[in-house]
Amino acid sequence: FLGLPAGAIYVDRVSTKDLLSMRTTKKGMSMGAMLGMVLLLLIAVNFIGARKYKTWDLSLGQVNTLSDQSVRLLQSLKSDLRVIYFYKDGTEGVDQNRRAFIELIRKYEDKSPHVKLEFVEVNRRPDLTEKYNINQGTQAVLLDYQGRTNLVEKINEQEITGALVKVTRE
Repeated sequence: FLGLPAGAIYVDRVSTKDLLSMRTTKKGMSMGAMLGMVLLLLIAVNFIGARKYKTWDLSLGQVNTLSDQSVRLLQSLKSDLRVIYFYKDGTEGVDQNRRAFIELIRKYEDKSPHVKLEFVEVNRRPDLTEKYNINQGTQAVLLDYQGRTNLVEKINEQEITGALVKVTRE
């Protein structure tokens, strides 16, 4: 299969030599090599960026940055911290609250690979609702770290970090 093109080049070697020695061919091949290298560079940057992403908070009030205490607590985690978000379908504002919670918890996930997020609909998982004594309200967050749990009903950074302090203490 590869012999046919090689044979054609050999038979027509004078024309092939003339083609390869032309200035336009050399410039075209140089441009093709340059485009290939740029493409490889873009693929490498994309691959590295997908594996190791970093976020920056450029807002004046640093509204998208966790407090120093939260960051220190997250960096001190030695095992997985389960963050379980309990919600009830059909209640007013559940989607908006869920999106706000996801935005908040992503800040925690960015600071520690040990933060593991789970979503539980209270009607579909009554076993977990009973196990953690969750009432049938609209939303609640449970932090579970090394067997110690703490329930958070008001979802903001201060409450989550306070619960994180409680579950990480011996």
